[in-house]
Amino acid sequence: MIPRSIRWRLPLSYMAIAMLATALLGVVLLLILRAYYGGQEISYLKSNARSISSSLGILVEVGAGADVLRAQVRTLGFLSQTRVRVLDRDGVELADSGDPRRLNETVTISFGLEVGGFSETVTQTEGTSLEQQFSSKIEVGDSPEDGSGRVQVTQKVIVSGDGAEEELGLGSLIPGVGPRLGLPEDIMSGPRSDRKVREPIVGPLGNVIGEVELSESPAIGRDVLNSVAWGWAISGAVAVTLAAGAGWLISRRLSTPLLDLADVTALMADGDLSVRSDLDRRDELGRLANSFNFMASRLEETVSTLRHFVADAAHQLSTPLSALRTNIELAASEPDDATRRKLIERAAVEVSRLDSLSSGLLDLSRIESGASGGHTSMVDLGGLARGISERYASQAEQAGVSFSLAVGSSPLPVRGDGGQLRMVLENLLDNAIKFTPEGGEVSFDVERSGEWADVTVADSGIGIPEEDLPRLFDRFHRGRNASSYSGNGLGLAIVKAIVEGHGGSVEAERTARGSRFVVRLPAVPPL
Repeated sequence: MIPRSIRWRLPLSYMAIAMLATALLGVVLLLILRAYYGGQEISYLKSNARSISSSLGILVEVGAGADVLRAQVRTLGFLSQTRVRVLDRDGVELADSGDPRRLNETVTISFGLEVGGFSETVTQTEGTSLEQQFSSKIEVGDSPEDGSGRVQVTQKVIVSGDGAEEELGLGSLIPGVGPRLGLPEDIMSGPRSDRKVREPIVGPLGNVIGEVELSESPAIGRDVLNSVAWGWAISGAVAVTLAAGAGWLISRRLSTPLLDLADVTALMADGDLSVRSDLDRRDELGRLANSFNFMASRLEETVSTLRHFVADAAHQLSTPLSALRTNIELAASEPDDATRRKLIERAAVEVSRLDSLSSGLLDLSRIESGASGGHTSMVDLGGLARGISERYASQAEQAGVSFSLAVGSSPLPVRGDGGQLRMVLENLLDNAIKFTPEGGEVSFDVERSGEWADVTVADSGIGIPEEDLPRLFDRFHRGRNASSYSGNGLGLAIVKAIVEGHGGSVEAERTARGSRFVVRLPAVPPL
């Protein structure tokens, strides 16, 4: 069963990767070494086969006796440490040296140093019918390790039988037969190769008179391969262990902060919106913790604002609802028609107030959620200002307020929702005229300021108290000096939501004569 925790998955993954890499590396290395030493064995067999075939040419050509040929082949098999088989041109076996390891059991060899090289004496005794004695001299270069020698074999064969003895003399020059001097002693009894080579035997006249086959040579590099295999197994085990340890440490380093974040998230899910992660890291987990803290802050702010909004909305709705219920109850029990009519008129005013409040709440909710249904297009802010200024100039005239408009003749395009931008201008002008007493002034200016389109609405009205400025754009907030004026405290909140939704900003400031509102929107660069 695969564990589900990252604390176990990561170490197991590291172990699997280390095992796979170690296995591939070991297999490739062993194959390369095996191929290399296999090539060495083939090269060894071929070089000895060439030397032996050249030395046996005369014997095969003159048809030497089987005993003589067999003795010579056994000698060459011993010297080359291989199994030597001699075949005639028809493939019939003429002589076989036999297993090289059995030759090593019946042959003794001793080396003695002479000036200019080594001398070798080999004595072999086998059975009672044949005694072979021979001496050989191996001439080498300046040092025995040179290996480029030639073997001068001189044999004296004595065949005895029926009380008679016959002596045969035979000499041959064998270039480079046998392994290099100084091979380990256990090579004679060590493992043998399964490779074999054949070399044609060429007579003195250049014709092929037979074939020599060499096999069962010493297995070159077998100990090296075994050592490499053991080293590979040990190093692989160490690598897998280290990989598992590294994976465990890394998994703990990864899982610990993740578990901390999970605990914090669980606390937030239980309702604690003030909880934050204290993870201080500069990697991706640190970014995740910072993002979580930012999300938690925004969520707490949103929930807090929503709670205040619900409380303020309930408070704002309760007042007109209470007045409406009171007026309706009094009208229902009032016998006088004139008084009843006045109570119904008051109830109608409260209904209008409720309608305005609910409409404002709906507009603000749609604007903030982006579901107002407006579409983005190119809007000439100067033309929009000129279009609505006539109505507000007339309204200002009726209120005894001076109204001035300053808009350039060139188009001032901005990208946005024309209906929402109209709502911004109308809210600001409504407030300016409403809070400006008779004889006051209202100015409406639209101009380009670099990359921005600035809309300024200034008045000489009642002004803004200093303590009301920080919360002026909050929902349902009304200045202390505005309680006697009609309104529900949503107009400026709607203005701010629209302007910020268009990538702009709105600011309010006190002036010596009243107040001033400045809206900045991104202007479309002129062509």
